[in-house]
Amino acid sequence: MYYLLAEGGEKSKKQTIFKQKIIAFCKTFCLKKKNSNRIILYLSKSNSSIMIKIKFELNICIYRSKSPLAKEKKQIARVENKSDFTELAVAEIGRANNNKCFSTARNYGTAFRSLQQFMQCKAISVRQISAERMEDYQKWLRQKGVCLNTISCYMSSLRTLYNRAVEKGLTTDEKPFRKVFLSTTPTEKRSISTQEIQKLQQLQLRKGSFAEKARDIFLFSFYALGMPFVDATHLRKEQIRNGIITYSRHKTGQVVRVKLEPCMQHIINKYAREGSEYVFPFLTADTVQQRHKQYIQTLIRYNKELKELARQAGIKSNLSSYVVRHTWASMAHRSNVELPIISKALGHTNTTTTLVYIRELNDSYLVKANKKILQHVNKVKDNPEKQPSLPPPSPKSGIKK
Repeated sequence: MYYLLAEGGEKSKKQTIFKQKIIAFCKTFCLKKKNSNRIILYLSKSNSSIMIKIKFELNICIYRSKSPLAKEKKQIARVENKSDFTELAVAEIGRANNNKCFSTARNYGTAFRSLQQFMQCKAISVRQISAERMEDYQKWLRQKGVCLNTISCYMSSLRTLYNRAVEKGLTTDEKPFRKVFLSTTPTEKRSISTQEIQKLQQLQLRKGSFAEKARDIFLFSFYALGMPFVDATHLRKEQIRNGIITYSRHKTGQVVRVKLEPCMQHIINKYAREGSEYVFPFLTADTVQQRHKQYIQTLIRYNKELKELARQAGIKSNLSSYVVRHTWASMAHRSNVELPIISKALGHTNTTTTLVYIRELNDSYLVKANKKILQHVNKVKDNPEKQPSLPPPSPKSGIKK
């Protein structure tokens, strides 16, 4: 720890002396101006003096020339803040929250806390983010049983934070995430059958219970072209006009329009209440931050209740908020609705995403097709004399002799 002290004199004179001492101190240690923001300054003022504590770490590298006559050249590495990546992560999480990007902030926070757990420390320097360490971190996550898609989510969040550090000049881009998994793997297709939807409809639940609300919101989401739970809970009364529900998806911003059907109107009327801008009674807080917290708590409770409803209805599938969208997409595809129309109904920006939502409906057709081919092959094998011969080429085929 080093101390610089400017004592006595007028305020302007003290500041001049102070500035000169700082410059002299920095020159002594060959600190470049562009790196001066890495010095941690602790200010304390009193009537008689201004004291600054300068805390830093110096990495000294000595380079020798191949020529025996050359003198040794010493180069002082730039000052390293041992917690600059932690400070940046906290700042970015705060910025995302201020911009009402709560999911982004939550992803940053979850990924960074996981990294801190792996490194067993809270103060992380951006220089510690290396390709080898990120590869070790990925192995550690796999050993803990974390799935590849979650690992990809963590790594993507950390890479974004690292890129921010590069933009701010805290480090040069060393590509530390080049060896880790950053794509996605096919997920298990989550959908239920028409019969299972009917079982949920027929469940006898206590009036006014959260179980009843969970069942009703699940069915409403299904009726409304697979509306996501986040959009259903945030649905405002003003978004329903002339028998049409118009809303923008929270995730993509895509505008989706849904014709209001009697089964949907019945559920809306069931939960109609005065003094609330929302269609359903889930969000009651005043501020955006409080409502987001309330939404997360409701989502957790909703998914937990759906599992209990599945047990009561005898549904073997793992019922969750995602199932409703997969179910609607699968049933639409089974009903020969074209893929672009399904994609538009779900608010997807491309049909590739929609394919993830559709259960492997073609598997049964593939089984039948393969069985037909094998039967034909085996038939030919057993009766080679009956193998059909190719017809001779047509005179109009355009083949020249």
